[in-house]
Amino acid sequence: MHRTERHFKLALDGVLTLSLAAGLRGMIPGWQGWIMAWIIAHTINVCCNGHVWGVLKHFYPTGQTAQSFDDYRIRLINRIQQQSCIAESVVIGSSASHAWTVYSDLDIRLMRQAGWMNGLRACWFATKERTRACIQRFPLDLYILDPTNESDAMYS
Repeated sequence: MHRTERHFKLALDGVLTLSLAAGLRGMIPGWQGWIMAWIIAHTINVCCNGHVWGVLKHFYPTGQTAQSFDDYRIRLINRIQQQSCIAESVVIGSSASHAWTVYSDLDIRLMRQAGWMNGLRACWFATKERTRACIQRFPLDLYILDPTNESDAMYS
């Protein structure tokens, strides 16, 4: 995970924690309320920004057919192409080599455009896509890459 995405996830944890702490203040006073708010915020962030089905595919078949997998990939690529904050996208892994199995996940790396606002927009886009994949039980492994680190991690 590159710096922009790491900072985005930490900031999202912070904003959610502050919001939840304000709401819990009347029910759970003091530091216990802050800890509970952070636990809830972090859980929400992991559920929205994690790769739940991508992890579980190591233990169970994904439930995707080759056709549903390819359909999802095509729809996602279309959504990526509509994002001006994304400079480049690369599909890697079994999907890139057309070696689909019931344990396959979709590995995508998105190189964001330079600039603070593009970083924010790219990370928000990734969060929406990971949330969509989680709800649809699709094994998506998607990361945002900073433009200065392209040679380091495009394929990691």
